[in-house]
Amino acid sequence: MSVAPLEAWKRISELPVVIDQPIATRQLSLEGATSFTRLTTEVMLSGSGYTGTGENVAYQSDVHQAVPAHLSQIDLCGTWTFGALTERLDELEIVPPGDWWDYASFHRCALEGAALDLALQQSQLNLAQLCDTSFSPLRFCVSMGLGSPPDARRIHDWISAWPQIEFKIDASREWNDSLVAELAATNRICVVDIKGHYTGDWIDNTPDPELYRRIAQGMPGVLIEDAFLTDETRAALGESAMERLTWDAPIHNVRDLDALASRPAAINIKPSRIDSLRELLQVLDWCAVRSVPCYAGGQFELGRGRTQAQQLASIFYPDGANDIAPAAWHTARPGDDVPLSPLAMPGVPGFGW
Repeated sequence: MSVAPLEAWKRISELPVVIDQPIATRQLSLEGATSFTRLTTEVMLSGSGYTGTGENVAYQSDVHQAVPAHLSQIDLCGTWTFGALTERLDELEIVPPGDWWDYASFHRCALEGAALDLALQQSQLNLAQLCDTSFSPLRFCVSMGLGSPPDARRIHDWISAWPQIEFKIDASREWNDSLVAELAATNRICVVDIKGHYTGDWIDNTPDPELYRRIAQGMPGVLIEDAFLTDETRAALGESAMERLTWDAPIHNVRDLDALASRPAAINIKPSRIDSLRELLQVLDWCAVRSVPCYAGGQFELGRGRTQAQQLASIFYPDGANDIAPAAWHTARPGDDVPLSPLAMPGVPGFGW
């Protein structure tokens, strides 16, 4: 790591930013990549002739219907340091009315992303320059599920088109020993995401000791993300696989890291899931002090949020199994002309591009 996270926060917090226009929004949408239409909302802050952009990645469509009217009532105009502006956000109700407080970090990330983008443009700097470092080429993996019933043909098609490709794969209870062996034989799987902490939400991966056993024994060396630990699943994983556990959904701040029962093999960093940019850099500091590797996770961003996550990863964990392939990959098919890993970061002023 070329810059200490807390030093990066000090530099960011002291960055001046001028806002002289009301908050603006723009809705983005994508059909065809999944079974639902993905909506996100870009949030814009303007001042001194520049506009900064962030992205709200909440998954409920009705949230995105409520965001524009709610943000129009929030006045952030003034001359700030970035740190002072974030303290002001602490005081405001930035989440639209409704039962959506579990997603407060999504709203916060969009506003802070827009503010940092604006501040950097006004200072004619990018994030690497502000931190007195440089962007590194970004290794990224491609994330996907295998359908129902699961089928690895798409994996093989991509490997044929691009032999260097790496994958982060969503597991399901339908996986059998034969499929696990087939995936392992490709030697291109970096992370298997069990999604055990989404149980009862949009996906149901009720803990299945047999699935855990298949993955642990059949895919040695692969990181295992978000296992749901019970006496039965611990036994199924075995001691060696317990040392390959990584965490994503349970991590929102340093307190969540402190609550982990054992040292993680790695932490999946999703800026929109962490409580704030200040907390994000504290999380990175926690990992750096303990030599815990990090890798980036995506939130199906459609716009600026994806490139902002890429720039953070490029500075702090460029060599991780980063699940932030460029947005063109959302609908890509083998043979398409898409950006390949490692990805170069444009050096333009601002945060993201």
